[in-house]
Amino acid sequence: MVTWTDNVKERHQRRANDFEEFDKRKNFIQLTGLITGRIIKEIKSKYDDLFDQFSHRHQFEDNRENPTRLLCLVLTTSQTREHALAVKNTWGRRCDKIIFSSDVEDKDLGSVSLKASYQNGDDVLWIKTKESFKYLFDHHLQDYDWFFKADVDTYVIVENLRYVLTPYNPKYPIALGERAHVDGNANNSFLSGGAGYVLSQGALKIFGEVIYPAANPCHGRTVSNEDVMMGVCMTRSGIMLGDTRDELGRHRFYHNKPEDYIDGKWQKWFPNMMRYRYDKGINSLSETSVSFHTFKNSSHLYFLERLIYETKVSSCD
Repeated sequence: MVTWTDNVKERHQRRANDFEEFDKRKNFIQLTGLITGRIIKEIKSKYDDLFDQFSHRHQFEDNRENPTRLLCLVLTTSQTREHALAVKNTWGRRCDKIIFSSDVEDKDLGSVSLKASYQNGDDVLWIKTKESFKYLFDHHLQDYDWFFKADVDTYVIVENLRYVLTPYNPKYPIALGERAHVDGNANNSFLSGGAGYVLSQGALKIFGEVIYPAANPCHGRTVSNEDVMMGVCMTRSGIMLGDTRDELGRHRFYHNKPEDYIDGKWQKWFPNMMRYRYDKGINSLSETSVSFHTFKNSSHLYFLERLIYETKVSSCD
């Protein structure tokens, strides 16, 4: 016969066992936390400034005393001069300096003719990109903090680009843009060339001293996917690819046009190649979006300029 006293003893024993199990778990958690804490402390002591730059995200107002010096690089050709002029007359005006890399020197446009740029076509995009960044390294490394590369069919909201860059220390080797990877392999990461990507002063320094030299395996290859090549070369050379999504996890750099993300009508390969998931719908677009791409007509750039900066909302009240 089980008595009330036996029940009480049983409950107390179960409670004692629970406390014993709790103590074991607590000790394990404390030990794990201690080890993890020591590891984090060791890493932080070694990369203290790197941790600090990420901990100051979205402190835009507090960093305005140190304005971001931004140089914009736009790859173009003599055949896409109309598009290049649209860039110059719209978002390009908000960069501290804009340089057009072309196959010809055009004083009205402000383009420079580089060593490899006389060869037009997708098969030499890597060479053109490489020569263009080498030009920036040779002539403007110390003059600017960030070096943003875009195509002529890209529209950029430069104020939002500056906002994204503000928390980061440009002395560190960082590149920012729309993260993607080759064949779903996160180890082969790159930044979408169409959406545009930006190199810090530290990253450009590594590009000029490590990636560009002829002894480097990244030198001299003729490939069409310049962004893939640039990404592979950067990560192998110690340049970190950052995460530019907003606080809600929404992207800021976009390979396609805005309506493509609202409708979810993107290329079949697109979702699998992107590092982070894309949602569709109007709310999937960040309020601090930086860039959109694949505008076939230069008139689209002027339309966005008018809509974003010159349209006024009137009230009859």
